[in-house]
Amino acid sequence: MVPISINDATDESGDRASSRAEGSAAGETLSLPEWARTVLSTAPVAYVGMTDQDGPYVVPVSFAYTGEEILFHGGPGKKSLALERDARVCVAITADVAFVLGATPCKDTFDYRSVLVYGVTRRLRTPSEIEEALRLITGKYDLRGAEAAFDAVALERTWVHAVRIRDITCKGGPPSDTP
Repeated sequence: MVPISINDATDESGDRASSRAEGSAAGETLSLPEWARTVLSTAPVAYVGMTDQDGPYVVPVSFAYTGEEILFHGGPGKKSLALERDARVCVAITADVAFVLGATPCKDTFDYRSVLVYGVTRRLRTPSEIEEALRLITGKYDLRGAEAAFDAVALERTWVHAVRIRDITCKGGPPSDTP
């Protein structure tokens, strides 16, 4: 399993992938291997790592990937309050996890595809931004969510966060046969 970073990346064919350095222009599309975009688009759960007043804090979230940002939602609880204090996050997304029994216990391993996203969140504040983001998130899991009417009271209580991607590290493909 070979790690790929968008700041020093090659895809499976060995071609160099373009990088997106910290501070790049908004709206720039990331150049990632197709399998990494698939993980970002289809994995059911992301784990958002942040820091609150007590230290590191990681929480699973439903999410959507727009090609530029990762969107997730919550309410005015611990997660959202932590992000208001420190917007830096690491988002871990894993798919296709399978245990592989080795010839010996030391040769046991896991096959998986993973993407680590490093970025900064911003809270969406306008009703149109919030509703558009929620349609992307809910529509990923339930196609009816892309068109259903949202309850106005629920929308007011919902905090939606967008992670601006600063760096990505990807791992995919079969692991190496080294111990």
